[in-house]
Amino acid sequence: MKFINIIILLLCFFSCNLNETVNKNHIYIPSKNNNKSNFERANIKFSKLNFNFGTIVKGEVISRYITFKNDGKRDLVISNVKSSCGCTIADWPKNPIAPNHSDSLLLVLNTSSLNGKIMKTVTIISNSKPNTKVITINAQIN
Repeated sequence: MKFINIIILLLCFFSCNLNETVNKNHIYIPSKNNNKSNFERANIKFSKLNFNFGTIVKGEVISRYITFKNDGKRDLVISNVKSSCGCTIADWPKNPIAPNHSDSLLLVLNTSSLNGKIMKTVTIISNSKPNTKVITINAQIN
């Protein structure tokens, strides 16, 4: 057992004395001056990000399809959609959306536990630039 401990100690000692450096040609740091167009990423584009559902009777369940387009250069993949509360759920396409193609996601707002003026958000997480988009839902619950 002592022999193994001595070997480990020697390996640690000698490995700390290595003077190797990383080759700077292997590092790519994106900047505004690079000629790469944001790595030719996907780009999710909504016609609008703010939705006013108006006055809703408490207990109603409101569903809306929200269309979007991938106007980027790569396939768009939506990895997750998160809502600000349990009253809003979303169903989104799980397959990649090709460049210049459109699709939609379904938002469902359950108003049974809501009162008064509300503002809820839904965050779409994807491989787009930027990688998050926030949709805002406003309504008056009576």
